[in-house]
Amino acid sequence: MSFFFRGGKEEPRSSMNPWPLLKYPWVHIEIPVGGEWDVTIHDATLRVHDGEMLIIKPGVMHRLRKATDGTMTTLYALMSWMRRGSDVITSYRFPSVLPEETGMKVLPILRKLIANAQQQGLAFSAREQELGFTLLEVLSVHASADDESSDEPRIASALDHIDMYWNTTIRRETLAQMTGLSPSRFHSVFQKATGFAPLEYITAIRLQHACDMLASTKRSIGDIASACGFTSVYYFSRCFSSHKKITPSAYREGQREE
Repeated sequence: MSFFFRGGKEEPRSSMNPWPLLKYPWVHIEIPVGGEWDVTIHDATLRVHDGEMLIIKPGVMHRLRKATDGTMTTLYALMSWMRRGSDVITSYRFPSVLPEETGMKVLPILRKLIANAQQQGLAFSAREQELGFTLLEVLSVHASADDESSDEPRIASALDHIDMYWNTTIRRETLAQMTGLSPSRFHSVFQKATGFAPLEYITAIRLQHACDMLASTKRSIGDIASACGFTSVYYFSRCFSSHKKITPSAYREGQREE
């Protein structure tokens, strides 16, 4: 099993911030500090208090609601623990909101992961793994086995293929053939295991890479669209705006301002 830190940040969360509908292919952890806010998951609204921890499994649609304290900050992070092509978190059930005691244990680990991600080298890669498994140990106290996850190993080869060739043309039929399933059965198993339809999952991965390129390079939007496997800059911009609720240019400008 390997840990992958996908990114994170500690930032102000005022009631004026946009609160889009979110859905990630990775685990989403978020902790409010100095205030509280509501989260809507599957049409149910939960209150997350100061220091408590929100944990959202991959593929779950959710929306963070207006903060009750305009001066609060929040720390969020995206990550995955991969084994045989699947995130092990999807094999377990967790309460969506974990207690303050857990949040206060997780908070310094996330801060260290965010700081460590700014570094390069073998030692920092090893440190990322160490912190990731320390975090998993803390979370494991709240986990219970999910008996509905028995199909997940069937899609391991497809997930591995997507991870390697995310910026190339990938057809659902090709992925299905890798798993020995019919295309329709593969679609059902994949969506059950990840929360995403296969092509939706690929698009989410491509858009995350595009976000990284927009923030860290000066490449044109057209070049980034092509590098991330989109057939045209128009289609890329439409997908980006639909998923991120902001245009690629505006996203890049916002990253520069930070």
